[in-house]
Parts: sequence; structure tokens; C-alpha cells
Amino acid sequence: MPARTKQARIAAKLAADTGAASLSVMSSRLFALSDPREFGSARQQREVKRMVDEKMAAGVGGWMAAATEMSLMPYRIMQSGSKSGTFGGGLESWMTLGNLWLGVGNAALRPARKAVVANRSRLNRSKK
Repeated sequence: MPARTKQARIAAKLAADTGAASLSVMSSRLFALSDPREFGSARQQREVKRMVDEKMAAGVGGWMAAATEMSLMPYRIMQSGSKSGTFGGGLESWMTLGNLWLGVGNAALRPARKAVVANRSRLNRSKK
């Protein structure tokens, strides 16, 4: 049973971590960019450029990780089909296929989570 729910637990943790860190990062950045005295300053321009660069890097990283997971799916699908001789085996095969798709989503989300958690740490350090 634990093998069936592993990808679901990972997906829930990734989504929760990414969501919480995203909220913190967005509020910190909006607060920093809303200062009218620094409107258009070099510091704000660097921060906006950094935001765009990080989003592009996380997007490309997620795309590559998902593509890698997708390329491994045919082999893993063949492995899961080898157990489908009985009703229980067929059910396990379907659960495995669902976990494979969750694995693709998890792989795609990991770079974004890594970037947003790093941003939260960096922005919290700069507040102090």
C-alpha cells in the first residue's frame, strides 16, 4: 500500500510548499516594488529581471524533468502490465499508471518549488 500513495504524498507536499512559499515571495516582492521613491531604480529593474529569469529557468527545468519522466513511461508501463493476470493485479496496474502520471507532474513542479523556496529564503534574509 505505501508504494501506491508515495507519489500522491509527494504531490501534496510539493503543492503545499510551493503555494506557501509563493505567497510569501509575492507579498515580499510586491511590498519592495511598491515603494514610489524607488520607482524605476536599478535595484527594482534587477529584481524584475531576476523574477523573469527565475521563472524561465524553472519553466525550462520543469519541462525537461517532465520530458525525462515521460520518456521513461513506456518502459514503466510495460513493467506494470506484467502483473495484470488477475483482478488484483489489474487494479494494481491501474494504480501504478496513475502514480506514473503523478510522477510526471511532481517532476515538473520540483524546479519551481526549489526556485520559490530559495527566493523566500533570500527575500527573508534581505528584510533583516
